[in-house]
Amino acid sequence: MLKKRIIPVLLISRNLLIKTKNFTSDRTVGNIIQSIKVFNKRESDELTIIDVDASRGIGSIETSLMKEIVAECNMPISAGGGIKTNTEIENLLKIGFDKVVINNAFLARPDFIEDSVKKFGSQSITIGIDVIKKDNEFKIMDQNKSKYTKNLSTWIAFAQSKDIGEFFFTSVNYEGMMGGYDYDLLNFIHPLIKKPILFNGGCKSIADCEKILSLQKVMGACASSIFFFTKLTPASIKAKIKKKINVRV
Repeated sequence: MLKKRIIPVLLISRNLLIKTKNFTSDRTVGNIIQSIKVFNKRESDELTIIDVDASRGIGSIETSLMKEIVAECNMPISAGGGIKTNTEIENLLKIGFDKVVINNAFLARPDFIEDSVKKFGSQSITIGIDVIKKDNEFKIMDQNKSKYTKNLSTWIAFAQSKDIGEFFFTSVNYEGMMGGYDYDLLNFIHPLIKKPILFNGGCKSIADCEKILSLQKVMGACASSIFFFTKLTPASIKAKIKKKINVRV
């Protein structure tokens, strides 16, 4: 049986480690390389690195920094942020990333999903979906933050039909708020999905991680703020939940 994962999500902007709230209000929280060294020691199962500037359409992923990150990291690691081409995917995999997380490029060019999966394998391709609740409806938020052109249920079905490896969901409403995960969103998507789910946005406690990982299809509890603004670590979370959840120890 596959082990469930605790996955720190690290956001970078201008080569600095930042935190956001609802995808805004950038706050510098440290040095990315020093943080990688810390998470190496705290039994993280995996890291996800997101280049926020590239996600916002400002340039592209900084390859030289990504090489430094991979050189320091001793665990599986994913990269995301403005990835638009197979060449970018290939370059990231070549320097040592295990997976890529792609969001806006898939929304803009749905055929890119099938193309990338065929070229690199589903195990290397994760689809990122940022979901915001507006007018009592879950909507996919794209790079423009104001266009909601894809229906969430339909988009999930389409991505699954192209044999995507994993889904990486972030609740925009809950991101950075440390008020608990968005269980309404999770309950909405869980019956629709057959692939592994990585869920992000709002984690505030060990109980939150245990609750979402108790769901069969949720393979990764993703979090950020709790690792910077509380004393919790991936190791301490797993120590508390290991009797109930099949986590890596």
